[in-house]
Amino acid sequence: MRAGFLIVVITISASAQTREEIATLKAQVAGLQSLVASLQTSNTTLQSQIGSLQGQVGSLQTSNATLQSQVGSLQTNDTTLQTGDTALRTQVTALQNQLTMAQPVLGLAPFVSVDPNPENGVIGPYITFKGANIHIRSKLERSRACVRMIARV
Repeated sequence: MRAGFLIVVITISASAQTREEIATLKAQVAGLQSLVASLQTSNTTLQSQIGSLQGQVGSLQTSNATLQSQVGSLQTNDTTLQTGDTALRTQVTALQNQLTMAQPVLGLAPFVSVDPNPENGVIGPYITFKGANIHIRSKLERSRACVRMIARV
């Protein structure tokens, strides 16, 4: 916005009061011109600041979009990890149950050894019991009066 000036020259002899009024008006015009120049400078500065802020807003919007994408990826990873965690917990529970059921068999470890190799020309595996009494019962036996084979090893 540019300030325009209109200068009119009048060749009329003016009275002292009129000359004084003209001088006052000229001073007011000069003051207004100075104010307009100051406002134009302020306007230019504000427009520059607006441009800078718009650039910052654009940058923040890009950063926000990137962060939202990363949050989405993290949420997907979290869901995947939770699914894996559930599967692992199920496996651990199954293994704990198997271990509980295997405890009696594990108690035989000090007394039993297994050798898969042939011995005396007879193919293995060979199961060897040491330091234990062995009771062998038939599945068909139904009473306590059954015949038991007891071997002392």
